[in-house]
Amino acid sequence: MLSDSFVDLKLEFIDTANNDELYVVESFFFTWFDLDQNNNNFRIETIEVEDVFVTAFLTDPTTVEVIEDVRPGFTGYQSTIFGDASDNPTDPDNLTVLQESKSVTFLYHNTSTICVRLRTGGPPNMFGRKIK
Repeated sequence: MLSDSFVDLKLEFIDTANNDELYVVESFFFTWFDLDQNNNNFRIETIEVEDVFVTAFLTDPTTVEVIEDVRPGFTGYQSTIFGDASDNPTDPDNLTVLQESKSVTFLYHNTSTICVRLRTGGPPNMFGRKIK
């Protein structure tokens, strides 16, 4: 994702056997990994998650900053430390302590849709960040 930009995502569970209607999932977890930034504190990664989740889980210690009411109806989760490709997770079942500290997991109940904004801070240029 390019610096100083964002993308809004709407993730939906679809019941393909029932005319592609939304499918309400009783309970599930959803994890965002690798919230980090470049080494001069630019290109800070933020996810803004609609407040339809039951709870959010962060490790102790965590490197993710929580921003309450980042915009109406959304909570923000923002990087606070440097990271590059060398510390990107490759296996969600085999994370280092550092990789865990850059992650946030959400618990959802009776949900069919998740709305989230992925944001990379500036300054604007041709570089960006990978958000996983």
